[in-house]
Amino acid sequence: LRVAASPASPAVNQPAHIVVTLANFSGRRMRLTGRLAVEGDPVQTHTLLLEAGERRAVAFDHIFRTPGVTRVAFSIDDDALNLDNHADAGVAVRDRQPVLILSDGGQAERFLRRSLAPWGDARDRYDVKTISSADAAALTSEAQVVFITDVATLRPAMAQALQQLLKRGGTVVMFLGDGAVQANVAALAPGVEAGSPVLADPPASLAPAGEWDTPWLDAFGPRSQRSLTQMPVLRYWSLHLSADDAQARTLLHFNDAAKTPAMIATPSSGGHVVLVNLGLDKAWSDLAASGLLVPLAQHLASVAAQTADSEAGPVVGEPLTLFAPLTQADAEREKNAVVVGPDGGVVSSAVIKLGASPTAGDLGVTATVPR
Repeated sequence: LRVAASPASPAVNQPAHIVVTLANFSGRRMRLTGRLAVEGDPVQTHTLLLEAGERRAVAFDHIFRTPGVTRVAFSIDDDALNLDNHADAGVAVRDRQPVLILSDGGQAERFLRRSLAPWGDARDRYDVKTISSADAAALTSEAQVVFITDVATLRPAMAQALQQLLKRGGTVVMFLGDGAVQANVAALAPGVEAGSPVLADPPASLAPAGEWDTPWLDAFGPRSQRSLTQMPVLRYWSLHLSADDAQARTLLHFNDAAKTPAMIATPSSGGHVVLVNLGLDKAWSDLAASGLLVPLAQHLASVAAQTADSEAGPVVGEPLTLFAPLTQADAEREKNAVVVGPDGGVVSSAVIKLGASPTAGDLGVTATVPR
């Protein structure tokens, strides 16, 4: 029995999932009553059927109302071995969902920032920060969602930092306009080849046919779809999907003879890369001026946060940080804290400190396991 949150660090007042992994090690079908509690208060009770030998993850919808480390517990009926009938976790709930914009400046960055954070204060759903393509150090391990627009060729350190984000289950959304599009698409989505910009005369538009029911687009109903497909596009990039990449999907395409992809989603290194072939500057398209960028950017950020893989394990060769919440009353237990490895032995190289959570500020024990 295992319990975790998805996304791993959800935002206050935003939909999240509490994912419970159950396993039936018996030789018969079992009917279980599962009870979910948050901060000790029962919130959901469900009857679950598990076939003999079945292992299954079950997701429960939940909205966290307060920031900080929140205790989540799941339990099933008692049986002959009660030790594995209960599991809990500390979920670091954020005030707002962090989103990074990777840009080297310009009008496109301003359009994207205003779309993701229209208020520019705590009322916004997303805590948006802009970093330059040269500032790889700003891409911290907490980042799960990065938007890219109008950047120079990604330097090796930044490309590596983005690959680490993808390995953590994160998402990179790239709007294709100005900048080193060919090199950056090759670095992040090897199964897609970017050719040259296409000047559309008369202006092009998106074809009505598309995968509108995919999670990346399912917020767009018929009326919104019609508005998006009627939007004029002055320039776009020639894109081709490799025949060897069976996972990359064209979600939208232009109405040109080549059916050039207008939006591509592809799994990458455990995360997702979404290519939006719509430049945000007015020289490329009317996406920003039409007001359609706001719902598109907000929805892409929401789906990206939801798909961040809370089950993803640590990256090989990278430090691992563990956090266990404590109350002030039992803070003395820090002296007895140890890290136990998969083999059951104590990891003597772990550095253990009493202090604040690295994400939420709550008191607890933080253990860092070095490379």
